[in-house]
Formats: sequence, C-alpha cells, structure tokens
Amino acid sequence: MEALKTLMANGEFFVANRCRYWLATVPSLPRDPRLPEDVDSSANDHMLDATSYLIAGTSGGHVVTGELRAGMPRMPDTGERVIRI
Repeated sequence: MEALKTLMANGEFFVANRCRYWLATVPSLPRDPRLPEDVDSSANDHMLDATSYLIAGTSGGHVVTGELRAGMPRMPDTGERVIRI
C-alpha cells in the first residue's frame, strides 16, 4: 500500500475514471488494527492485491508496461485522471 501511495504521489501511477471497481473498493479499504501500515485482509481487497502484484512484477522486470505491440489498439487519452491516496 505504501509503494502504491508513493507511485501515485509521484505521478507514476494513476487510476482512470472508467476503473469503477478499483475506485469503489481500494480507496475505502480499512486499515488492519494490528498492522496500521497494512489493510484489513478480511475486507474486499482483490483489486489492491492485483495492483500490488503488478507493481511487484514491474519492479522485478517481469511485466512490461507502456509499450504497444504491433496491432494492439491504443486506448484514447481523455485527459481525465483520478488520484486518491
């Protein structure tokens, strides 16, 4: 969670408005009462887990982001960005 906050604060990670499930669940996750730097794992933290795996994969060099392969459609950039920390 802290790595995600750092990435978002530095403008290296953003969540688009169309990612409604992420926006509905991740920002409102409760903290773990025993470990305040972590979220309560009994909550619906599936999207945060998936995001954490992506971050861990990119830092380890296992996931390539930002490059399009030939024939892959580019998503339109609407300029709308949502950052919630």
